[in-house]
Amino acid sequence: MMNIQDITSRLAMMPDQQLTQYAAMNRTDPYVLSLAMSEHNRRKQMRTAAQGAMMGQTPPPPVVDQLLQQMEFGVDTVIPDTLWNMYKNTLDDFLLAREELTKYLQDNDAGY
Repeated sequence: MMNIQDITSRLAMMPDQQLTQYAAMNRTDPYVLSLAMSEHNRRKQMRTAAQGAMMGQTPPPPVVDQLLQQMEFGVDTVIPDTLWNMYKNTLDDFLLAREELTKYLQDNDAGY
């Protein structure tokens, strides 16, 4: 069995059509199939970047960077309103129940 470097190098040298055929022949081997898909995606990304460069466009930043740019930290954005309201209502119910229990225990002289 070949190691990952050998397989990756071999896939990088294949023409697109041969890469597609190789992936189809190895569709039951998740290891080889994922390497073939990675090579396909690498080529696609390179072609997209090259086309953008030819047109004077800069390629979009990596997905990770895009996601980090979209993230805002704070209670309002991290916890959706519905979850925040559920939490607040639960807390309010707990505090009300605690108040009622304390009053009941005081009224019935339960020693508290």
